[in-house]
Amino acid sequence: MGSSSWKYFVPYQKDIEAVLQNLRREVFTRNLKTGAKEEKIARLKEELAASDVPDPYGTLTVYREVMKAKISQFESLHEPTSIDEEIDQLITNGAS
Repeated sequence: MGSSSWKYFVPYQKDIEAVLQNLRREVFTRNLKTGAKEEKIARLKEELAASDVPDPYGTLTVYREVMKAKISQFESLHEPTSIDEEIDQLITNGAS
């Protein structure tokens, strides 16, 4: 949980820094349009619901509390308006 693999292919360009910045901007814009925050919250709520099983020894209690805290944390975030703001949020709140 919390990591992913990313692969992107772009046409060859001499200026690799410009390629990276353009790709970052493109991915950021795509995430704004697709509602990445809402998708993340929905996924966390699904994980929380899946943990709603009998727990006679209380082993899932901590997990459920952590999931509830993560959901609250993501719900309180405002949508970033720039790549730099999104990076700051990820650094501050964790990239999970």
